Amino acid sequence: MYGPWSAVKAKAAAHEIMGTSSVTVDQMVSYYNKRYTFPADTYRDKGADSAEAFFKILKEEAEAEGVRADVLFAQVMLETGGLTFGGDVQASQCNFGGLGAVGGGAAGETYADVRTGLRAQVQHLKAYASTEGLNNACVDTLTLFQEIFNTSSSEDVIPVIFAFASVFADFVEEYAPTPCLPLFVL
Repeated sequence: MYGPWSAVKAKAAAHEIMGTSSVTVDQMVSYYNKRYTFPADTYRDKGADSAEAFFKILKEEAEAEGVRADVLFAQVMLETGGLTFGGDVQASQCNFGGLGAVGGGAAGETYADVRTGLRAQVQHLKAYASTEGLNNACVDTLTLFQEIFNTSSSEDVIPVIFAFASVFADFVEEYAPTPCLPLFVL
């Protein structure tokens, strides 16, 4: 249906995770509003009362760490079904990347607000794609850092654990190995 994995991987290889993105907040809002209804009741008290406010935060957080906003946008749309959720993670968790949700009812991480949830996802993507340190305080609370290195700080271990997926195809192959994912996201 999607062709051989090598063809899918070749398409995804052109999409760097790190870098600048030409996508605008207006473009993300337009794409979103044509397909979905923004859950303002869920996110009003969590810092985003509209799709415009949500995607403005998304772009700010991506740019703060050098992650491409278009890649983050695509991942958020795929992981959450356009912010409709429906799986183990609930909308109120502000977990837009399914961080810590490994199936079987595991709800994953919960973040206090939209900005913190998006920041955690951005930091997780950066950890996969870069050896550079974080520009903002670490909010990606996955226990992997503590378990492997017996430390409560992830700053020194992010480059050691990850930094192998500078392009989206490599990230997909490790993070969620399915031949369909790059086509959905890209």
